[in-house]
Amino acid sequence: MGPTVTSSSPVPRLRHVVPTVGPSAPAPLREAHAEVLDSIERAVAVSAGRVDVEVVLARFPDEPGPDRPTFLDAPVLASSSLDVVGPTAPRRLPLLRQVLDAFRAPGSYDALILTNADIGLQPEFYDIVVDILADGHDAFCINRRSVTARHGGMGSALARAQVGAPHPGHDCFVLVPELLEGLDVGDVLLGTRYVASTLLEALRDRALRFRVFGDLHATFHVGDDRPWQRPEHEVLTESNLRASEAARQRRAARRPEGATSVRALLGSLHPGFRPRRLVFCAAPARSGTAFLANLLAVAPTVDAGHERGPTMSGPWLRDIGEQGLAATRAHRRVKADAIAVELDRLQRHRVYVDTSHLFLTAFHDVVLDGFDHVGLQVIALRRDPVDVARSMHLLGWFSDLNPTWPDWFLDPTRAASGLDIGSEELDGPLDRILAHLAEVLATRERLRGATPTVRWIDADLPGLTTRTGANALLAELGLRARVGRWGPQRRRVNARTERKVRDARAITRGRIAEELDAFLERFDDRPALAALREERARWR
Repeated sequence: MGPTVTSSSPVPRLRHVVPTVGPSAPAPLREAHAEVLDSIERAVAVSAGRVDVEVVLARFPDEPGPDRPTFLDAPVLASSSLDVVGPTAPRRLPLLRQVLDAFRAPGSYDALILTNADIGLQPEFYDIVVDILADGHDAFCINRRSVTARHGGMGSALARAQVGAPHPGHDCFVLVPELLEGLDVGDVLLGTRYVASTLLEALRDRALRFRVFGDLHATFHVGDDRPWQRPEHEVLTESNLRASEAARQRRAARRPEGATSVRALLGSLHPGFRPRRLVFCAAPARSGTAFLANLLAVAPTVDAGHERGPTMSGPWLRDIGEQGLAATRAHRRVKADAIAVELDRLQRHRVYVDTSHLFLTAFHDVVLDGFDHVGLQVIALRRDPVDVARSMHLLGWFSDLNPTWPDWFLDPTRAASGLDIGSEELDGPLDRILAHLAEVLATRERLRGATPTVRWIDADLPGLTTRTGANALLAELGLRARVGRWGPQRRRVNARTERKVRDARAITRGRIAEELDAFLERFDDRPALAALREERARWR
């Protein structure tokens, strides 16, 4: 479904809303906002005659209106963060739903645009928007480029001309007017975390052809200060998190039973509708995940990768360790956005594959939230836990010999792990590795039981190293190898020999097996170790 053209004008009509920056805002923000308005006026002039643009400034009634004839005045901000959060709010910030009210005006428009107060436009911005609409998208985001200030502010042509750096956040939204009706974003506030992700999720829930454009140089921002990360914004962040989750629950309650989104509903009504397929891997690290990506890549319809970007390692995983999955979910939806961009990029490939071991620990929830389960397949890749533990031990994980391990693994003794094992109960790195395996395997079993609409496929790594086993997996996935492309199964599995610290961590497979059995016996009273115990039994 493309945008519905309702105007009688021979040129496209766009209504662009920008929240204003009042006199109480910091001086640098006020200066940047003035340059933003300059860039908007420039873009309106460049597209004049081809695009009819109506720019509206949404403001608080007690603040001065625009003194520029190019813009319309909309004093629609009746309440603020002071009403939602209370007097502890560090700044007066507007509510997103009241900024969206500035779209409601007599007249007909082909599309509505919302940009942040500090986002500048390239001169051909409106022509770019019209071209994307003509391609059939009914809602989309254009992510900004972050440029440096070495050539001046937003008014500098040299600053605008910089290639800049991509930014993972969302600060420019375009939608057809039909999607505005009933759009539920709750009491989310602008100017802090979770506002963009809330709007993005609400639009993705309603739109039929949604896309995030992360590779266009259509909008820009000088610097990348991210003020919402300051400690004083914590109370605003918590408020937005609560409001976002409440809006999500209301939207879910209004969906038809069994439908996860508009796309899922289409699939139930029209059997010919086929959503893009996605395949992920549910397995601990060192289980052959990279090998699996190479194997699936032999199918001509597959675009396969191992630990595709953003990997969700490093700061993403550390945030999960400190705050938990629920508190970081909105921030981690950048992974779902990146996947959506890749799906739009794929042409002849119809199956997206990411075999990252971090699916279970860092992003399974945002994938399940963001995509139709009818198109999701998860491979439960299995390898003998003795071999997995030994490989991790030889690489020095969970020890000072490999200090980067917190970037790739969660601490199994943290409170949110659910293992009920304290750090004082573990004796050295190997114990921590075994506890980590117990947590990952328990997570896999819980997730499997909680996702009956996802297709789970079991695969043992040793069997995949044979042509018969590899063909069987491809057939179960509905894939077929390209003729002459059977090199991957001959590669060595799990063989990072050059990185393994054998001299310092040398240990036999038999010794690992003894340590694993002793570990399971020592924690025989912990129910959370049941999955590891069963996995050990099936490989004996």
